[in-house]
Amino acid sequence: DIDECLDPGACSQICINEKGTFKCECHTGYARDLRDRTRCKSSEGHPSLLFARRFDIRKISLDHHEMVAIVNETKSATALDYVFRTGMIFWSDVIEEKI
Repeated sequence: DIDECLDPGACSQICINEKGTFKCECHTGYARDLRDRTRCKSSEGHPSLLFARRFDIRKISLDHHEMVAIVNETKSATALDYVFRTGMIFWSDVIEEKI
């Protein structure tokens, strides 16, 4: 018996090795995708994408295609990260040389 869970990407979140097979599970707030049982999709909220545009940071709704600025007047925001549990956004600014 091999451990299929050792294969990167076998499951998108939680992989449980069983004799002769494996199963995938999802963290709280996620459910297995009906089209691909190895992938988890958010079961809460609305899907959106955050992106940096140098002078601001924006969020676009993936189901409504509505775009809003959520951080204004950045000098040169080039990269960002979002912490889902706390709702905090971190970004790097190459002109200010700060995070």
